[in-house]
Amino acid sequence: MARQLKARACGKFILAGEHVVVNGDCPAIAFPLKNIFCEISGSLGDIRIRSSIPIQKGFGSSAALSIAITRAFKNINKLSFRESKLELAQKIESFFHGRSSGLDITVVAHERPLYFKSLQEFSFISSRISDFVIVDSGPRKNCKEMVEHIQSMRTNASKKWEMEVVGPMNEICTTLRHCLEGGDEQSVAESINWNHLILKKLELSTPRIESILEHARKEGALAGKVSGAGGGGAVALLAKKGEAGYLSSRLKKRGIHVISTN
Repeated sequence: MARQLKARACGKFILAGEHVVVNGDCPAIAFPLKNIFCEISGSLGDIRIRSSIPIQKGFGSSAALSIAITRAFKNINKLSFRESKLELAQKIESFFHGRSSGLDITVVAHERPLYFKSLQEFSFISSRISDFVIVDSGPRKNCKEMVEHIQSMRTNASKKWEMEVVGPMNEICTTLRHCLEGGDEQSVAESINWNHLILKKLELSTPRIESILEHARKEGALAGKVSGAGGGGAVALLAKKGEAGYLSSRLKKRGIHVISTN
């Protein structure tokens, strides 16, 4: 009888530090999205994949698939691997969009908000703020191309990169970590908006994303930003306390695709 495979993994969104975390220039903060997932089932000769995570949109589809594959095969006792589950998943994810920082697979594997520096150095965040609305802005540019675009900027303008991106991003991540745990809604909102301005200057936003952010603010959102590689796809919004459901419903009426209301 063929050995049965069964495993699943959730999606994610990045709140701060995308791109900059890849080279270890800055930490990053990410949250799991437990309402969307990738599931593997079947046997070694008949593997089936089912996923509710939008593909190539910044919601962690490749990370979820990598973790699900790793979990499925690690559960087969006769198969042994030298690497840990995270190390193996990182290698798998790197096939999809080049070098993986390990951020996505780590938050997906643990299904908890976290402050991430590397696979060996991360800590969980006990966030007192959870009024996030995560939306899909539509088609996104290729993730690998976006990463290469940022890496080129980093290499060709290193001083500017350090002053205008790395320094501010480090401050943003540090502030967000403490303010999420302290429940400081206003400071969290300011940090998210500042983060978006940096990403916008890096040409990671789009007219559609800017339109969504404008509509969200009109409906009472405190903050919003590009989430993930950028160029389309995931957008993270912060609603006022207790108003995530209201913001979500208002955005849906405007034809905006809401992925999750935390």
